[in-house]
Parts: sequence; structure tokens; C-alpha cells
Amino acid sequence: MNDRDSQHSDDTHRASPEEDVLEEQAFESPTLEAMEPFTLDDLPPPPPFADVYRESGEQLRDYLGLLGHFLKKYLGIYGRRLLQAGGTLSDLYVSVEEANALLAGNGSSQAGNQLREQLGWPHEAEVSKTIQAHSIFMEAKRRTTRDEDLPKLAIEVLRGRFHLSERQVILLIAAAAPALSVDLARLYSFSWADFAIKLPSVGFLSELVAETPAHIPDIVKEFREYSPLVRSRLITLADSPNWGSPTPLLHRSVRVPDRVTAFLQQQAEAMSALAASVSLFDDPGRATTLEALVIPDSTVTDLRVAVDRAITSGAPRLLLIGPPGAGRRTSLAAAFAEHGWGTLTIELGVLPADPVALEDALVELAREALLKGCCLHIRGDSVFGDRETLSNYSRPLNKVFDGYTGPLALSANRPEARIYGIFENVFDVPFPLAKAAQQRALWETKLREAQCVSEEDAPALLTQRFSLTPGAIHRAVWEAKARASLLGEDSRNEKGQLILQVPDLSRAIRRKTDHALGNIAEPFSTSLTWDDVVLPDRVLSTLKEIQSYARHREKVYDNWGFRRKMSYGRGLSCLFSGPPGTGKTMMAAVLAESLGRELYRVDVSRIMSKWVGETEKNLGTAFDEAERGQIVLLFDEADSLFAKRTKGQSSQDRYVNLEVNYLLQRMENFDGVSILTTNNEKNIDEAFKRRLKFKVNFPLPKSELRAELWRSMVPPEAAIEENIEWEWLGKRFEMSGGNIKNAVLRAAFYAAEGDGVITHDLLYQAAIAESREMGKVVRDDS
Repeated sequence: MNDRDSQHSDDTHRASPEEDVLEEQAFESPTLEAMEPFTLDDLPPPPPFADVYRESGEQLRDYLGLLGHFLKKYLGIYGRRLLQAGGTLSDLYVSVEEANALLAGNGSSQAGNQLREQLGWPHEAEVSKTIQAHSIFMEAKRRTTRDEDLPKLAIEVLRGRFHLSERQVILLIAAAAPALSVDLARLYSFSWADFAIKLPSVGFLSELVAETPAHIPDIVKEFREYSPLVRSRLITLADSPNWGSPTPLLHRSVRVPDRVTAFLQQQAEAMSALAASVSLFDDPGRATTLEALVIPDSTVTDLRVAVDRAITSGAPRLLLIGPPGAGRRTSLAAAFAEHGWGTLTIELGVLPADPVALEDALVELAREALLKGCCLHIRGDSVFGDRETLSNYSRPLNKVFDGYTGPLALSANRPEARIYGIFENVFDVPFPLAKAAQQRALWETKLREAQCVSEEDAPALLTQRFSLTPGAIHRAVWEAKARASLLGEDSRNEKGQLILQVPDLSRAIRRKTDHALGNIAEPFSTSLTWDDVVLPDRVLSTLKEIQSYARHREKVYDNWGFRRKMSYGRGLSCLFSGPPGTGKTMMAAVLAESLGRELYRVDVSRIMSKWVGETEKNLGTAFDEAERGQIVLLFDEADSLFAKRTKGQSSQDRYVNLEVNYLLQRMENFDGVSILTTNNEKNIDEAFKRRLKFKVNFPLPKSELRAELWRSMVPPEAAIEENIEWEWLGKRFEMSGGNIKNAVLRAAFYAAEGDGVITHDLLYQAAIAESREMGKVVRDDS
């Protein structure tokens, strides 16, 4: 309500004739700033030929003029409600003079002879003819307006995008009229004989636009929950304070949201507060092209076909499948920009979790997308992958979008089955990770865009170490640049470009990985290399084969085309088994280090959960993040997590089997290296073992290898006695490599306490002490 309307609402006295004249002169609508001042009296008779609509305000003025005719007809039919007991017309709130001044010359009356004579209006039939002529005149102007000009008319945009009938358009404008015109606001008050009422009711609007009273029941249906006006929140209904709750539908008040009123007035820059706070708008004029993006040709083709159909019919619903940063939002914006449409992206997880509040938010955002001519893009990575969370969101999502007429896109990490149950006619558009060659090119491009340089082989090294999305590469470069500038480490070349080293970029990538995996895993590294490894030749040969498999995956799967042939089971999954201390965990670290990758040791106690589905969720997080960062996953002592499947006699057994099956599936499809270690291979399910790529048994070392282990454990910097009998120590003590390491370290501390030299006797005493701690009975021959 504007200031003048507020001023009128406070008037409780009858205006004088002089005041009427002054008021009438000021009855232009100050809210329609882009329009020429007008009053309903200025409406010309329909010309013999139709003009065209050149701007939105012109069409709105015609509709407001039509409402003036409807009001005269309404007052003629229902004017008896304004008559007092003595038969005189009540003018307590709006004077008769003012009403005549606003409606003179364009009136209608069927309120009885008495009222028609007092107002001097023509018969109802004459007004009906005027309404019909005015409607024909408006339709003719609309039809002769060029097709390319129709999208410039706010009313036509609403009609097309929300699939509104002519009756629904008239009802919408009739409901918005008090906010659009001071004249109509006061005439509504005159019709109600009550300035205290500020909003029209369902009953009033239905009676206002009905051709005859017999049509009213059909018009009332336009205000039910399933109608386009209510469903899209172009209008909202509220209980009447006079009736209380619940108010019968006929007496509920009707409000047009400010956002819709602003749109009718062509205040295009306006946006609802909710949409402004939780959404990202991609302007079609600023979108990139699909050709400029690093996505497969098949994805571009699928996207264009689906977008073209979605704009035409609202279906299909696009499901963009891929990891965050894969270019889903950017590609969607580029595809819709080809049709002049923008995209409005929202993060589903930040909306209210309460079903009622969530539904309200979704309806408002869906309306905003249509008003702006956008595809509504719902990013649901955090919701769609969580079955429990998705179950809370499913009903509001289905209710809001079951009949949604606009284009809709969804984003998810993977195609979850429940998505297809919530939304109908879903079309998958996959966004796979870029191939290694594409990632190398992306590193070069993003460094150049940030005006940075790195080592010549940096793109190749980073691509070998990490498998990242375009978005992740972009963030890594800019975060590394910002950190270097902040810390004053911004060394530059002769061209003034910032030099970013590979460790700088790697740290930027790991910071996100550390954050994502921090709750369930921790980084594990070693300073040992292959030269430090003492293992049987058979074991060493298998480990070297694993290294070769991981190193040449790109060549075999991508360059040689085996990825197309091997549609599943491409994961490099390994089982390291053997007694404690035989080097299983150490070799996992050495293997990861040799591949230039990070190793994260998964904490099995944090993965396992008593809650149904939580274990799978934790496993999914581990594999998702590992795949993005090309991290080697180590499930140390995994017996408790991957034990033999049970017969499923209890519900708990069935859930355990589901967890094992889920892990099998993820490991087979994991585009990286995963390693399981166990002290007892017999505890691992046989079917599980058959589906692992490599199974490596680490036996207890024989005497020759034990002697070599004793020798290799002493670093060259340590002072050591000559002529130590390594072979004798290897034969004398049956220990694993881990126990030998402990014994050597124990002897070093003995030496540090003494003369600083590690002697044979000290090594012997340390071995005796270590054996006894192992629970072995040994004789001390010293």
C-alpha cells in the first residue's frame, strides 16, 4: 500500500465536494512509474480497427480499464448491499459524488431501480456489451502484436510461463488492482462499504468477473489449492480476521505477492528476498558457450536435446550426474543461454528442513525462476545421496514439482533410485571426470587465466597425482595464488607472473581433501622407498605389478580404449594379508609414495555405525573423496568391516551383508587404488576375495631375509660395531620385520645411554627383550 492509500484508510469522515474534486485530480496510480497518468474516465471507446501493444504498461492499463467496467456491473448487481434500511445509499466510507466521479459515463446498474436512478447508470445489458467490446478490443490488439514483442509484455509472460487462461489473468490483475491503482483501491472500498478492509475476498473477485451469478461456482474453483494461480503462489489466500480460522474459501482474503506486483509493473530488477539469499542467477547474456567447456561431446548432445524439449514442454526433468565441480551448472547455463534463458541455482541442503517451510520455499523459488525466465536448477548432492534426508524432502519436492510447468534440472553425484520416484520423466545427463589429457590442458588454462606459471612439468605431475574436476582445478589455482600473496611468497618471473610451485598447488588441493575425509580417515606417509624394502621376490614382484597397473591406467583404459570394453570392475583393489609386522601397512605407504599419491588410512571404528545405512554413507564419502583426489585408500585391519557374510537369519545379518555388498560394488567401480589389510585372510569373505584384483600374502620372513632386515634397519648415520653377525641374529630370533625394527631401535637407545656405539651384544639384548614382549620363552646365552 502506498502513502496516499494509507492516508485514505485513516479517513473516517465524509469528504466534502471540494475535497472530492481535489482527490479525483490525484487519482493517478503513483506505483506505475513507467506509465502515463490516466483515470478510468479516459478509456476511449473501442476503435473499428485494432492497434498493437508496444509496451507492458499499455496492456496493463487496458486490463485495469476492463476492471472498471466489471465494477460498474458488480455495483449494479450487488449494489443493494450498500443500501441502508431507509433505502438511501450509504456513503460513510466513499461518497456517492466520488464514486460517480470515478465511474461516470462508464457505469452499469442492476441493483434495482432505486440504486440505478441514484447513480444514473445504464442497464446491466449495456454494460455487458461494453465489457464484451472492450475484451474483443484487447484480444485484437494482443493478436496483432508481433510475436517477437509479446515476451516484452509482462501479462503475456505470465500467461505463457504459468499457463494461465484469460479468466485467470483477469482474476490475477483484479486481485492486484488495489496495489496498482489508487482509483481501484477506493472503488473496491466503495463496493465493500468498508475502508477497514484492504484486500479483496475470493467471493468478491468471483462475483466481480462472473458473466452471470451462475458462473460464480466455476470461478471459485480458480482459488483452490490445485489451480495455477494458487499453486504457483501468484496469489496467496489468508483467513479473514472477522471469520477466524478456518475461514470458508469464499471469505478468504486474496493477496498478490509484492514480487508479482513488481513484475506486472515491469520492475524486472526485483527479486524475492528468499531467492536473493539462497540462489545463484546465471544471466544468459554472460554465459559461456558449450564448445568452450571441457565436457564430452555426448554430454553436449544430450544436454541440448533435453534443454530444447524442457523449454518447449517443461519436460523432461534433467538430472545432471557427476561430482561437484564437473561443470554441471556452467554447462546447464550455457545450454539454456542458447535459447535466451537463464538459470537459477539453489542448494537444496540450505533450505528449511521442516516440510511446510520447505514447500513454501520451493514454491517461491519455482515462481521466481519462471518470472525471470530461468531454468530452476536444484543442487542436491548433500540430500539426494542420503536416503534418510531424502525421505524427509521427497514429499514437498513431489508436491511442488509434480505439476510445475517450467524447465527443471537436478544435480546429483550419482543416479539415486529415489530421485526417479519423486520426479517424473527424468533424463540423465552424465558429467564424467575429464580425461588426463584434458586435465593437463585445464591446469595450463587455469594457470594462464590467473596470470600464474609453474614448473614446465607441473600439469603432468598434478594430473598424475590428482584426478580433479574443472572446478577443483580452478579453485586450487586461485587458492594457491591467494595464499602465496597473503604470505608474501609471491615470487614472480620477468613477465610479472606469479610462480606457483607444485607443492603450493598440492597443498591447496589437499586442504579440501583433508577437510572432507577428516572425520573418517587420516593421512599416512613414509620416508621409505623401494630400496628399503626387504621382501620375498614373489611378493615384491606382485607389488611391482600393482604399481605398473596404477601407473599405466590412463594409457590402457583411455588411450587404448579398454574403458569402453571394461564397463565395470576397473577398480584397482588389493588385499594384503599376513601376520602382524610383516610390512603390509608399510608397503601400502611405499606404493602410494612411488605413485606420487596421498595415502589415507581409514579408521574402521569411525566407518562402522549401528544406524542403518550410515556405514554405507561413510564408505561412500571415503570413495567419493578419494576418487576426486586420486587418493590411495587403506582399510587397515579390515576384518571387522569385511568379514564373511552371514546366512541372513536376522535383520542385523541382512544389514551386515548389505554393507559388504556395497563395499564390493564401490571397490570394483572405484577409479583408483584401494588396499585392505588383514592379519588372517580366512576371516575375509570368499566371494569378496574373488572380486579383488590383487591378493598379496606377506609371510613371516625366513632366516636369510631376517638377517637382511636386521642389517637394513640400521641407518648409515648411526655408529655401529664392525663384524656384527647379522646371519646369526637372523637364525637365532624368529621375528617379523616389525619386531626386528623394534629391537634395532631398542638397541640404539641402549647405545645412546652408553658409549654411543651399537654393538652386537646390544642388538642381542634388545632381541631378547623384544622376544619376551612377544610372549616367547627365550634363553639368554650371554
